[in-house]
Amino acid sequence: EFPVIAEFEAAGRKFEVLESHGGHLHGQVFFLAPDDGILFSGDTVINFASFTPEREEFSSLANTLMTSVNVDSDLARKERKALTALALEIDVSLKKEGKQLLLCCGHGAISTLENGNLTTYGDIERYHSDPKHYLMK
Repeated sequence: EFPVIAEFEAAGRKFEVLESHGGHLHGQVFFLAPDDGILFSGDTVINFASFTPEREEFSSLANTLMTSVNVDSDLARKERKALTALALEIDVSLKKEGKQLLLCCGHGAISTLENGNLTTYGDIERYHSDPKHYLMK
């Protein structure tokens, strides 16, 4: 469903570069490390449930200001469904090995699939606008 157009290695992990259908953005790609169970989905899959109320409100502005965040909304829906199906397929395979797929979405928390639903993985660290927050104590 998503052609592998390249491969690369980073931090000892082998990634495949999957070509998107172009529903959200022309030229978008996904990065998949199938053996390690990592999928960078860009904005095609997003865990909206992990948003703060402020982020949720901000995200709603896009539809108001632009009518759509996709170049082709019908294609984007099909693409999201196909990428989610691929993620579920990989997750089922990984669970047989005692692993699970981590979905690194374009927005929101890193997530896993639980009963077909996105679930926040681990603790969420939010960005702080005050640089003093990041100073060593």
